[in-house]
Amino acid sequence: MRDWLRNFAPAIPAAELRFNSGLLVWMDVVPLPSEYPSSAKDVYDIAARAGVAAHLDELAREMRQRLIVMLGASTENGPALATTVVNRPKLVRGSDPLIAGFRPSRVPENVLHARLFGGNAADRTSVERVDPTWVHGRDRDPRILTLRGAIVAVLGCGSVGGPVAMTLARAGVGKLILVDNQTFTGANVGRHPLGVGSIGAAKTIELAKRIRSDLPHVQVGFHNSLVQNVLLGADGPLAGVDLIVSALGDWPSESLLDEWQAVQTRRFPIVYGWAEPHAAAGHAIIVSGGGDRLRDGLDATGSPHLVATRWAQETRRYEPACGAAFDPYGPVELGFITSMVAQTALDALLGEAASATHRIWLARRAFVEAAGGTWSDELRAIAPHALDGATMIERRWSPAVKELAA
Repeated sequence: MRDWLRNFAPAIPAAELRFNSGLLVWMDVVPLPSEYPSSAKDVYDIAARAGVAAHLDELAREMRQRLIVMLGASTENGPALATTVVNRPKLVRGSDPLIAGFRPSRVPENVLHARLFGGNAADRTSVERVDPTWVHGRDRDPRILTLRGAIVAVLGCGSVGGPVAMTLARAGVGKLILVDNQTFTGANVGRHPLGVGSIGAAKTIELAKRIRSDLPHVQVGFHNSLVQNVLLGADGPLAGVDLIVSALGDWPSESLLDEWQAVQTRRFPIVYGWAEPHAAAGHAIIVSGGGDRLRDGLDATGSPHLVATRWAQETRRYEPACGAAFDPYGPVELGFITSMVAQTALDALLGEAASATHRIWLARRAFVEAAGGTWSDELRAIAPHALDGATMIERRWSPAVKELAA
């Protein structure tokens, strides 16, 4: 609870966090509306029937302003929960009716009980569950236990890595490690989970804050550093991960990552994800070692042997003055690709996709052509059935582009 609150409201000093005891009364059946407690006496009677009245008496002796009692029962659709509040009697002209006639520490227990659990009304309030098994699937997703125990590192927190990290957190991954050395700029806002309030700050720090605030039960670590420093650092921050998602889009960095994975004694998957120009196509690759390598499907300069699109003109654009290069696409087109990368990461974590799986998302053919592109000859050769686009194809990651699976 303390960690949850620190994530949710980091501005609150730890010394100011206060916790009060309450009581959970588990019943055999869900009460009918007419049976729901309306008075403090009703609450006590329910606790007595459940065999936990002694705990309620113990809470009463603490003399707090209110006693919070949660009622729970199992149903065919899962646990039903509600809360009732027993309030301390209000002061009357400065006198406390709960201890009237006695010293505060000398009130007889039977008197205290009669005054607190008499006919005074009990407040009703609802319960909003925010525990992981409810948030991620309403107690119905069998994958959550595995995902909650998983540690995933996301390398590169830009327009691909940022949305993927958020999606994995919302899917139920219990711990994320974010790695990026760049600051967030205004040009990032349109296709990133962060907003204008994060401009000028480190992407990793701001994204960690956002995930912790939205999902306080998720642990998020970060390294505002070059990937090379993290991979080669003496402390080995990635040594215990269950999966790495690389959204770097940078061959020197990903080449080093490929080499780093090859020398690890423990096998775990790395998912590489990137978008082609205009987000007209996107790729997700699973590499789990055991002889499979990222470089298997790339040439000596890091260019894939298989691309889905070809372009008559240069697709790169440049910002004024500073000359920073970028590919023009927005969050709608990119969303299909980031969803595919995140889904591939989940499949790799859950053992539902093998090493060397290569998934390719294709946008609608009309969109590709309107942007000035066309399908590549390689794509036409391996997937003639998919040329209308708006689909995903899957193949084995290898130099031989004719190897295609469904």
